Amino acid sequence: MNFYKEFTKEQVFACAIDAYKGISTHKDFSAEERRETMEEILTELGKDYRSNKNKMFAIIEATLTEVLPQKVNEFIQFAEVKHFKWGETMRFKVKSKQIKAYAVALGATVKRNRMDHAYVTIEASNIQAKVYEEEMNLRINAVNWVELVDACIEAIADEINALIYRTFLDVYSTLPSANKHEGAGVDEAVLNRHLQIVSSYGTPVIFGTRRGLAELPLDSNLITDQDKADLRDRGFVGTYKGAKVYEIKNPVADVTNAKFAYDDSYLFVIPTGKENIVKVGFEGDAIVREKAGNDDWTVDFDMAQRLGVAVLQTHFMTIYKNTNFGE
Repeated sequence: MNFYKEFTKEQVFACAIDAYKGISTHKDFSAEERRETMEEILTELGKDYRSNKNKMFAIIEATLTEVLPQKVNEFIQFAEVKHFKWGETMRFKVKSKQIKAYAVALGATVKRNRMDHAYVTIEASNIQAKVYEEEMNLRINAVNWVELVDACIEAIADEINALIYRTFLDVYSTLPSANKHEGAGVDEAVLNRHLQIVSSYGTPVIFGTRRGLAELPLDSNLITDQDKADLRDRGFVGTYKGAKVYEIKNPVADVTNAKFAYDDSYLFVIPTGKENIVKVGFEGDAIVREKAGNDDWTVDFDMAQRLGVAVLQTHFMTIYKNTNFGE
């Protein structure tokens, strides 16, 4: 089946993925040409939206299915991400025999499970998001479809990332007392101890939101030129006492700009090189559907991806809560 003139379905899907990633996997075309080609394909299909919408949805679904795991790795670089077939049991092998339980995200709730023979089994749930477009724009083909695809990806990626973060926070109450701390500001001695604990299990890294990472205590006598450059460019140092520092991107929660998606209070210290304590499983492909007939003459594009998230409840990691930020 051809989607557009001489292109096969597989070629169109590859072009759409390239267009989103800003790359070219085709030896004869640049990244800019791939995006331009995708714009032409979607614009041509959009000339008869009602007849071609399922083809357009298939392009969006293929792009979502390919790109969403990458978006998870951008959000948290220490996750083990796997793709499973529809209906396949999502199981992850766990290396450490000392891990006895894990937290599994189930929609808005988190359930704690016991380990079963060194495997984590994750239950999938539907992660959903939506974007909308004016119906008149669809009728007159005045939609920038490449931008709409980008919006679809960002919307559902934000929902997935929020689920991962909520699951991470749930682990706080299960940690040994030595592995967690709550107090005003970031106490250097306590954070040093957290780094020492995590160093026993691997190479420690620190991650949190930009605002949270900006609170890392710095000795003015030890700040390097690289630290100064990091503070100028990013607002926090890239390395803290030998530990790499990673930012969790923290978008605004809604259009009021009054709140952000994630709590700035928390600094997480986890080991790398041993066990990926975050497990993310994608079940099947992403699904896109249209919901028309809204009273305001807009058309919703609903997206869903079946997904499971688990965070191992382990003495490998530490969490620091800075109460200066409040709730």
